[in-house]
Amino acid sequence: MKIITREETIQVLKNWQSHQLSAIDVLEWANKLYLNEDIDYEDWEGDEPNSVTNEILAQLDSIDMNLIMIEDIPEMIKFLKTPVGDFEKGYKKWCDYINSIDLLKRKKELKNIKLYEPFCK
Repeated sequence: MKIITREETIQVLKNWQSHQLSAIDVLEWANKLYLNEDIDYEDWEGDEPNSVTNEILAQLDSIDMNLIMIEDIPEMIKFLKTPVGDFEKGYKKWCDYINSIDLLKRKKELKNIKLYEPFCK
């Protein structure tokens, strides 16, 4: 079983941010890992199994549908640096950030990019 770490996920995000990886590369990476029975996370916590890494992988597995962009990476990294034991607090901040995104503006920005195009109508 492969264990996915926060640091590994942060490195993928940094590689995307520095254009060493494309959004498609990141989507494909996350797609191989998210909801894969052979994958586990180092940061499960709480009575309900919560994982910051799992939450970010869910976003990255749906980069296209969620209209996730390079601009979102600093907030993803902040969430990934949430101290173990503070999942709920970090998750609330992450949700507040996601809910603050102007999706209509983002759809206009991304409508001519093939990856995002189907979700910008």
